[in-house]
Amino acid sequence: MGGKYIFGKSWWGKKWVEALENIDRDTNRLPRGRSYAKKGAVLEIKIQKNSVISARVQGTRPNPYREKIALPSFTEEEKEKIKKILSERLDLSAMLIGGNLPEELLDITENMGIKLFPKSWNEINAHCSCPDWANPCKHLAAVYYIIADEIDKDPFLIFEMHGMKKKDLIEIAKETEKTSDSIFTDKKEEPTKPMEQPDPSYEKYEIEKVINLLPDEAYFYDGKNFKNLLLRMYNQLSKAINEEDGRVDEEFNPYFKETEIKFIYSPITPYIILEGEPLEKLECKKEKDYFTVHYEDLFDLFGSIPLVETDEDSEASLFLKRLVSFVYKLIDMKAFIPTPQKINEEDFVIDYSPVYFNDYVRDYVNYLSSIVPVDLIINEKGQYMKRDKIVEYLVSQYLKYLIKKYYKSEVKNKITDVFFESKVYTAQKFEEKRTYESIKNYLEPLLLRQSKYQLVISIEDMGELFFNLSLDIYRKDEPFDTYQDIKTFFESQEDGKSEVLKEIVTIAKYAEFFGEFLKKKSSKIMVNTEQLSEIMINAMPILKLLNVEILAPKGLQKVSRPKLVLKANSTDSHVSFLSLSKLIRFNYAVLIGDSEISLEEFEKLAKKSKGIVKIKENYVFLAANEFEAIMEKVKNINLTSDFETLKVILSQEMNGLPVILDNNLQKFLEELRKVSPVRLPKNLNAELRHYQKTGFRWLYTNLEKGFNVCIADDMGLGKTVQVISVILKMKEEKALENPVLVVCPTTLVGNWYKECKKFAPTLNVSIYHGSDRKFEDNSDVIITTYSVVRNEVEFLTKKEFSMVVIDEAQNIKNSDAQQTKAVKALRAPKRIAMTGTPIENRLTELWSLYDFLMSGYLGGKNRFVETFAKPIEKYGDTTATKRLQSLINPFLIRRIKTDKNIIKDLPEKFTYDEYVYLKPSQIALYKEVVEHVQEELEKMEADGIQRKGLILKMLTSLKQICNHPVNYTKKGALLPDDSGKTEKLLDLLQNIVDNNEKAVLFTQYKEMGDILTKILTDNIKIEPLFFHGGLNRKKRDEMINDFQTKHRYPIMILSLKAGGTGLNLTAANHVIHYDLWWNPAVESQATDRTFRIGQTKDVIVHRFITLETFEEKINEMLEKKKELSENIIKTGESWITELSNQEIKNLFKLGN
Repeated sequence: MGGKYIFGKSWWGKKWVEALENIDRDTNRLPRGRSYAKKGAVLEIKIQKNSVISARVQGTRPNPYREKIALPSFTEEEKEKIKKILSERLDLSAMLIGGNLPEELLDITENMGIKLFPKSWNEINAHCSCPDWANPCKHLAAVYYIIADEIDKDPFLIFEMHGMKKKDLIEIAKETEKTSDSIFTDKKEEPTKPMEQPDPSYEKYEIEKVINLLPDEAYFYDGKNFKNLLLRMYNQLSKAINEEDGRVDEEFNPYFKETEIKFIYSPITPYIILEGEPLEKLECKKEKDYFTVHYEDLFDLFGSIPLVETDEDSEASLFLKRLVSFVYKLIDMKAFIPTPQKINEEDFVIDYSPVYFNDYVRDYVNYLSSIVPVDLIINEKGQYMKRDKIVEYLVSQYLKYLIKKYYKSEVKNKITDVFFESKVYTAQKFEEKRTYESIKNYLEPLLLRQSKYQLVISIEDMGELFFNLSLDIYRKDEPFDTYQDIKTFFESQEDGKSEVLKEIVTIAKYAEFFGEFLKKKSSKIMVNTEQLSEIMINAMPILKLLNVEILAPKGLQKVSRPKLVLKANSTDSHVSFLSLSKLIRFNYAVLIGDSEISLEEFEKLAKKSKGIVKIKENYVFLAANEFEAIMEKVKNINLTSDFETLKVILSQEMNGLPVILDNNLQKFLEELRKVSPVRLPKNLNAELRHYQKTGFRWLYTNLEKGFNVCIADDMGLGKTVQVISVILKMKEEKALENPVLVVCPTTLVGNWYKECKKFAPTLNVSIYHGSDRKFEDNSDVIITTYSVVRNEVEFLTKKEFSMVVIDEAQNIKNSDAQQTKAVKALRAPKRIAMTGTPIENRLTELWSLYDFLMSGYLGGKNRFVETFAKPIEKYGDTTATKRLQSLINPFLIRRIKTDKNIIKDLPEKFTYDEYVYLKPSQIALYKEVVEHVQEELEKMEADGIQRKGLILKMLTSLKQICNHPVNYTKKGALLPDDSGKTEKLLDLLQNIVDNNEKAVLFTQYKEMGDILTKILTDNIKIEPLFFHGGLNRKKRDEMINDFQTKHRYPIMILSLKAGGTGLNLTAANHVIHYDLWWNPAVESQATDRTFRIGQTKDVIVHRFITLETFEEKINEMLEKKKELSENIIKTGESWITELSNQEIKNLFKLGN
């Protein structure tokens, strides 16, 4: 305690101190006793059963002095008089229960001759074991001053010192001793049907106003202005969550489906166990058959990931995502309050609870209760926490953790520790025993919304402009409970009277008319219109803050508030995107009930009227500054471009205001979504599937309307052929004035070239890539890479293109990267983005993609993050999600393999040739081997065994070189960039893993399997399973089980011989033939490890082929000559040895 510490802060605490100091005018003992009290010399105080206070005080001697203090006990007659007063005057009882001693009660008791405070030392029976023996000695005086502080916290102590317990004093007070219901049950509750996730509310809880209603003096707190500490906590926490804790890792989405999360209950902090698989990026400690995790680490994990539902979610993880986003929303709205909770008689904690100030908070808590796993939290006895209590408990635990993490109080003491550091308050000393009750009384204005009782002010229209106000009560937890008026309630046997009394007296401090119900013992008060308006303007806002419900009569049922609406009208019946902002006009109107008036009319009304106003058949409530608030919204409406206008039309919302579209604009919206029945290009050499035809028409129609688009079909659904069809159609329609530039990763250059040649042979296609690249202006399609665009941005941005197509569009996800800026700087009126990766959960990537397609459409990046990314990823904002979808969906097409409209009832198998180029080191090795063998062949007989052996050896060497140089040389660094296949593989597998799919990879060489294991582990941080002939039976079975059942094993490498037959690997829906056997039967046999009974997905087969090598040539030979394929099935690769030297030369030389 500091030097300026004051004993007795309340008027009744001061009264106790004044009573003592008035008695002791002529001695110095009380000041010396005050000094003793300040320095902590009072070691212990206890109240005995007979109401005598015993204490120990440390004096100058080693052993503490013992004190005894007793006030005269009230006589039975005096007790009855006091009880009668309090039973007749509910307002006085209410104040006392609320921790306030009414001054009127002191006057009444003194008039009856009952003394609450002593008038002389003779009225205090006191003794100290010190040699002084005086009353008061400084030791007794020290105890008197400590008692003053405790009387501050609990005025019942004055009565207790006179031998009158709280439960004897006020009959109603007995209720406070009842124990609460258990939060656990022996049996699991039945799962309920999940509710629909509520749309968010943007209403803020006025916590500052409510905190300002708290008493200025916090008797439990030694420091100054506890209200400021609370306000700073709310402000700092809100700022931290929006700024410091506002960043999420969009790339990281843990897989929760194989992990069962359990919370072991503790009133202080929970204990968490994970059963099944551990969670990535979480420090998990292995126990016998489970993992333990610190609850703060688990909360941090959920705080770092996008809080949107994904395919990786389990029931528990989805619940926790929703809960965390709800907590963030509570912090943003400042709609949570501290609530003291007792652990036992001596210990308590401060929990934090949602404030049920609007439907959204109530509905969201109910929604969370409907989706929570019923066994998520158990206690040490194995009992299950009740569903609604799980939500309360975890909301509080996460709020407490965030407060502890982000709010650092300038003051550090036992009170700040329990409020802001999640610590337990243990009441060890006499002066700490009433701290819990004192905190509860202090926080009462905040806690009113948590009460199980609802106070209702009913307004009854009595005619002649008079109204009756009545105060009714009902129980919130009893949906069919009827209203009781206040008089009936207190005469009934209903529990909770003390709680209701506290509520009424708390509210009466701020809305004076409220206290009249208790004082008059009446349930009705009559007021006129002016008085009602006065109450509505001045008292109702406070009543709303304090959770008093207002019920209007028939005439007042629709007391409405003015609403601003926008009406969008077009001046032309033929609306097009290119003239939107010029053709549209916005008119503003104000809705008052069912009536619509202009802004000018509303201004006149608002200036002359306040409070409740009757307009026609509607009662309207006009607050102060109502017109100014409406005009502020009008001021913020400013459309500067066609894109801005299009966004308003698509979302039918602007700055939070509804927008009503006229018929012309409704027709424009319908036309915008229509797909024209465009004919397929005549020269298309492909049979498109039904969904591919739809995709082609959708792409072409939107481009013709002037909109750039994104095709985001699942991998394997044929995006490339749909885009090639569009380019070919543009050529046939004479719409290719300049080339189309296709920008793709290096690994896809060969694929694009081959597929253009295959599906659109009439297109003139060139490649702008490689050290000796040439830009061919006369091409229809120029294929280049992201790295070339980045390095030659100055050259390429001078060129005009008819269209720019970017494949694997996630390559421009980083909007600040030079590569992204270079791609966006390319000049073309039409643009297509292609991606097989889901982008709806990676919002900054989505923004960058749309910034490429239609720059400015989604606004600037910072604005987009504030408007969409943060609300969706952090707060789970369904309204922001729907609004964003309304903006992007017209220009995005995404079909998934599991869609029943896409696949038939039985899964299909799609085979794709994946083309790659040799890298420089591979080219050198390839040439060296071919030249050496050709020299040797010239020296050999045409059909000798030695010749056949040499050719087969060359075949093996060249396969290994195409795989990776180290596969051939058996030495050197394992760099993925040294091999076209390995580079391609990394890109492909990353996409597969990003889509939560699995792949099996076949290679003929065990050493290549070892190489790939190392490269994949180092580069995509996934260690693949490697199934080969050297494994024993047990290891093989374990490996297959791991691959089939565990998400953390998405890749299995198999040596072709070991994995070619007998295995069931249906968990994979991708088969990669890294090196080919050139035997369709062997290939098919390997593919059938995944494409067999039990497979539920379409299977995509990827055949890696190196361009300009024997691999490409053999593949083309097999496609053209069916009889050759049949020969190979019989003889394997030995048919190659039958070729002449010239045929061998032509087959194996580099180039076509």
